[in-house]
Amino acid sequence: MRFLKYICLGLTAVALATCVCHASGSETEDAALPEGRVSMVASIDAIGERLEVTVLESPYTSGVHWVIVPEAAQLLDRDGRPITRADLRVGDTVEILYSGQVMMSYPPQIVAVRIRVR
Repeated sequence: MRFLKYICLGLTAVALATCVCHASGSETEDAALPEGRVSMVASIDAIGERLEVTVLESPYTSGVHWVIVPEAAQLLDRDGRPITRADLRVGDTVEILYSGQVMMSYPPQIVAVRIRVR
């Protein structure tokens, strides 16, 4: 019985090591992203206290998300010039840079670091 425990423990360790290596490799594939940041492309569905968006492109997530936009978040137009939150419009397609952390609520919530209109 002990032998079976050690085999299961060894297989679990190998599986976890493989997952960790794969995850850290995929996060660094896009050299243009700051370290530890994830990018998604989304369409703005509603603007209120948070932005409600539908994810169009993302390697990690999909569907409707709420985006918390703190005052420190950088907002940019298509040309990379700073804009205000009031310049965002329902229907805009935006690229959202965030930490990669997703709050497990419904819908999921993220905190934006940068939003750029496409």
